[in-house]
Order: sequence, then structure tokens, then C-alpha cells
Amino acid sequence: MSRTPTTQDSQNAAAGKAISDRQNAEFEATRTLVESVLGYGWTPVGRHYLVSHDDEDIARKQGGAMKASAVVYTATKDGEKKHVVVIDEVAKECESYESGFGAMLTEPDPTRGFMHKGQSCRVHKFSLYWAGFEAGYVPRTAEQLAAARVSREERKVEVAAQDNPLFSEWVRAGEMMPVSKGRSPT
Repeated sequence: MSRTPTTQDSQNAAAGKAISDRQNAEFEATRTLVESVLGYGWTPVGRHYLVSHDDEDIARKQGGAMKASAVVYTATKDGEKKHVVVIDEVAKECESYESGFGAMLTEPDPTRGFMHKGQSCRVHKFSLYWAGFEAGYVPRTAEQLAAARVSREERKVEVAAQDNPLFSEWVRAGEMMPVSKGRSPT
């Protein structure tokens, strides 16, 4: 089997690199923001963010990223955690993500709700999300992806040979490959 990268390996590597570049740029921008509020040396480790149901619907229908209405970044330094809230492009330190968002966390949606035992109940206006940061992630190259693909294929042949001892030589020689049944639908 050839360890030469296929077109798919190259496309996957390029997509991984683009994602990595975007994430690293976002991390550096967040680090700059966090350090501007908390001081030098604070490293962002994650963020909580609120997204309105309307923005969720738009992102779902059109594809693409959701627009956060408010964000609280969590940063660490020497084992200590601090939080920075960003609302309407204004950043300031806060005690926790709950205090940073304040009433926005439980603000009722004026147009959405449901009926429960004959009573109209409102849902929250915003959904809460969390995401971590992975600084310095380096995706696999096309060559590494090709090597991993070949290794997977070789393992698949070896497992098939062990599962079919009467035909193991044929399986290893590539003359026969049992049909995979796939996963059960349960």
C-alpha cells in the first residue's frame, strides 16, 4: 500500500491547517483581550457565551457560526482563575460567568414559550454554551494522514486474517477480503 498522500489526504490536511490557524488567531486575540483587563501572564482556558434563540435559528438555517450576545472568558495564572466578561464590546473583570452574565442568564424570551398544566411558561432568551481553548494545536500533514490511513488498512487486513483462519493467507495476499457487515442499527 502506498504511503503517498492522496488528494483526499491533502484536502484534509489543508482543512486541518485552516482550522488550526483560525483557532490559534482566536486564542491570541483572546489572550490580548484578557491581558488588557487582568494584566500580563493570564492565559485563556475557555469561554462561556450566550446566544439568542433567533441567532441559533439563523445559524442552523444558513450554516455558519452563531453570533454571541455576551462572552465570559476564563483565564488562569499560577493556578488562580479569573473571569473577563465582554458585553457590547466592553470588557471588564467579573467574579464568575454567572455574575458576568447577570440577569441575561435567566432573562425570559418575550415570544417563545410553552404550556405546562394550562399555564404559559417562558423559556430563557439565551442559550448558554461553553468552549475550551487548545493553544498551539498542530494538525497532521498530508504525509502523516497517509501513513495513518495505510496503518488502519493494514490493521483491517490483519484482523480479517485472524477472524478467518482458513483463508488467512488469501486475505493477507489481498486475494480475498471478507465482506464487512458494518454496525448494527441499534
